[in-house]
Amino acid sequence: MRKISTSKSGNSYTGLCLSQNFGYEGNDDPSHWGEKFETCVGKRQSPINIEDSNVKNVTLPPLKLYYAKKHCRATTIVNNGHTVMLQSNCHPVKVNGGPLGNDMYVFEQLHFHWGKNDNEGSETLINNQSSAMECHAVFRKEDYKSMNEALNYQDGLAVVGFMYDVKQRADPMIESIVTALPGVQEPDKKKQLYKPFSVVDLLAQGISSQCYYTYNGSLTTPPCLEVVRWIVLKHPRYLSPAQLAAFRQVHTHEGTEMTHNFRPTQPLWDREVFENIPNEQHSGQRNNKSPLPLMVLETLLGFLLSYSV
Repeated sequence: MRKISTSKSGNSYTGLCLSQNFGYEGNDDPSHWGEKFETCVGKRQSPINIEDSNVKNVTLPPLKLYYAKKHCRATTIVNNGHTVMLQSNCHPVKVNGGPLGNDMYVFEQLHFHWGKNDNEGSETLINNQSSAMECHAVFRKEDYKSMNEALNYQDGLAVVGFMYDVKQRADPMIESIVTALPGVQEPDKKKQLYKPFSVVDLLAQGISSQCYYTYNGSLTTPPCLEVVRWIVLKHPRYLSPAQLAAFRQVHTHEGTEMTHNFRPTQPLWDREVFENIPNEQHSGQRNNKSPLPLMVLETLLGFLLSYSV
């Protein structure tokens, strides 16, 4: 894969906020990013507005998740001044298939984007509609041995995007994250989650339907490197208003509440966006089977792991 030119400026790429010199308000807001970072005005930028009328339907091989059969749930939560980020401290979680083909990608971290109110917050729009929050699960191509190396190549990263809409019922899967937020209210604070959180459970539930959009794009924070294969899940998850409000109470490096942290959508230019249509739908056959229970899905994926990893 062709190597791209990057300017590191001494920053660590581990958390994907490659520069602290940006924000979401005033002179550092997204409309000014291109003044400091030329790549932020490239032709393959993210996020985008995905319009069903403009996507190309395809049926890709299944996305597959790989992990140790006895996967651990130890997770660190970090406020990096721009978002809340989670990193797993144990066995690697990997994904391939779908638009990634046979290339294996290794989980690095996940983080969130939200807005000032419950009607905005996602970076991706679907048919011009925003969701209240978006979660990005970031994977590094296994061929590249570090995030620093991966960010030099056009196929360096894969990001799985989850939309969250608001309903009155809380999402128990992220409750451990919400409970931990007061402990990382100030920027650069980190702590171990008190209650277990399973990255595997979240990802397995998300990709089980195999309904998603995919396109080539970029990081959504400076320097906006165009190194990402995006996989945007079509069906949203749900969280309560109180859960969402807790994210807005963490603080930025300027000492203000992080009320919003999403980049507006960018031009599509000449890129194609694909919608994966699972085999049952593509053939016109109605799928009356309910989704596999998570325990069964985990057993299946654990079986695949024992033969494939």
